Amino acid sequence: MSVSDSVRSDTGKQDGFNCKLETPSLAESFRSIRVPGSGGILRRFLAFIGPGFLVSVGYMDPGNWAMSIAGGSEFGYTLLSAVLLSSLMAILLQSLCVRFSIATGRDLAQACRDSYSRPVALVLWVLAELAIIATDLAEVIGTAIGLQLLFGLPLVWGVGVAALDVFLILYLQNKGFRWIEAFVVAMILVIAICFAGQIFLAQPAVSGVVAGFWPSLEIVQDQRLLFLALGILGATVMPHNLYLHTGIVQTRAYGRNEAGKRDAIRLASLDSTINADGLVGITSRGRQRFRIVSRSVQANQLTVAEVELLANEASQPLPEKYQAAADILRGLLDQLDQPFINMEKRYEDASWVGSRLAELLPIRLEQKQYFLQLDDPIQRLERLIVLLEDLEMR
Repeated sequence: MSVSDSVRSDTGKQDGFNCKLETPSLAESFRSIRVPGSGGILRRFLAFIGPGFLVSVGYMDPGNWAMSIAGGSEFGYTLLSAVLLSSLMAILLQSLCVRFSIATGRDLAQACRDSYSRPVALVLWVLAELAIIATDLAEVIGTAIGLQLLFGLPLVWGVGVAALDVFLILYLQNKGFRWIEAFVVAMILVIAICFAGQIFLAQPAVSGVVAGFWPSLEIVQDQRLLFLALGILGATVMPHNLYLHTGIVQTRAYGRNEAGKRDAIRLASLDSTINADGLVGITSRGRQRFRIVSRSVQANQLTVAEVELLANEASQPLPEKYQAAADILRGLLDQLDQPFINMEKRYEDASWVGSRLAELLPIRLEQKQYFLQLDDPIQRLERLIVLLEDLEMR
């Protein structure tokens, strides 16, 4: 029996649809991955692992990263509750996609075509294409910018390289759908390893992360928080992910009877749920990582600017200069207590600030020498603070 005959005999003209299903979804990959009819649940589940990873990539786009960076750098853990809610929404939507596709034998595009009149179906198609183009635009431009930052590649060439990945996907699909899934899983694994390393270096406060998952009234009271939260939730409803998931889940050759469909729904839903949970972890840890980096960079720039401003302020009385310098150093010591990404760089900055202040301020030579001979940057700062406080009181 051919694939088309299998589709016609399985679906036919069903209630709720206006016509028979003549062509399967992704005909070249339709039911190409065998699902064991017997054996343990783990063996059957392994056959369904894959579509969830492909769908999760849709949430790892530059727009979502930018939203997380903006929220995390300014508001810390406050918006983690919005991330959690958006991930629960993603689990629900993708689970509904699995149920719909397996129960009806159609993907979402086929269902729209077979359920609505031709004019309505055309409008839905145009809207879906525009939404897909809008979301893909961020990926293409983001890839081009990333290649320019990493390798100095011009943006035009970067866009060309980004377009070539379409041909790579088509090539892998021609070799078999499992090749596409393996390639995507490998890319996601690289991202996961990078974030695991960043989490290890950042050492986020577990209590702060847990508290951030609890909703706060501050989100609805602050306009900026509210806009960011709505952006995070809105980014979850991605039409291309809905169309994609209803199509790729049919690459599995599950049983076409009721028992087989029920088993397929349960295992495919588990696959998408596990990947959505992984997305929660990556997004929330990414938010914390960028919060630390952003505050570290901002604090460093502020400290350097304060030192140079102090150096150029000729009219300021010496006691006030001593007090201002001591305040700068106290703030720098507080920064050293935070889990910054690169502590070695932070110590170098602290050493430079202390030495620069010692050069700028009228301090006796023997006091400077005692200060400069200390190797530990923290001890240097503490000694200089004591010295400045002593000079300020004279």
